[in-house]
Amino acid sequence: MRKGCIILLIFYCGATSGLYGQVIRINNGVSITSLSLKDDSKFNLLDSYITPYHVSLGIDYIEERLWNLSTEIGYMGIGGKGDFRQNSPEERVTIIKEKGEYIRFATTVRVKTSRKYQSAYVGIGPSLNLLIGADKFKHEGLSDYRINKCLYGVKSEVGINSHLTDKLYAGINVAYIYHLNEFARSGFNRFNSQVFTATLTVGMELNLK
Repeated sequence: MRKGCIILLIFYCGATSGLYGQVIRINNGVSITSLSLKDDSKFNLLDSYITPYHVSLGIDYIEERLWNLSTEIGYMGIGGKGDFRQNSPEERVTIIKEKGEYIRFATTVRVKTSRKYQSAYVGIGPSLNLLIGADKFKHEGLSDYRINKCLYGVKSEVGINSHLTDKLYAGINVAYIYHLNEFARSGFNRFNSQVFTATLTVGMELNLK
């Protein structure tokens, strides 16, 4: 099921880029994510960062001198880790790690500046994550929590691209994704997510103007 969704989305992105895109690119990197309880209690189990891999296909279109639109579809893991102290005479501590797996959609408006072989940009726009993995935490002490099947929010980013040839370029991108709804909830509390990404990208200009 998961592989089928990814293959379908890759096909969709490739077909869309052929119709509308002026640049097609492959992005891969790491997400730096953690979870925090909404009530900010001392029982914050998953507030340490994990660094799951993320990958996406992207297209840039409506290319203007100072701005363009950029859309990407891909896979992302979101979660956190922390110490779980068992209520026992030995007070044993177990490190637990929880993660949700998502297909991610994002579109940003990028304001850019260019000179010769390099360009820099800042961008902002909506982000939508759809759950493709399990919707429950693995640890029995968190079995009451259910992972949200849909996360929506705002992505802000900054990046720089350098041309390797007339059509091929490579770049780096750093982004922060602020989710407007909770990552997971139980009957008495909820986890919010913090997501940063560091990405390497390789793109090709299609010159479909």
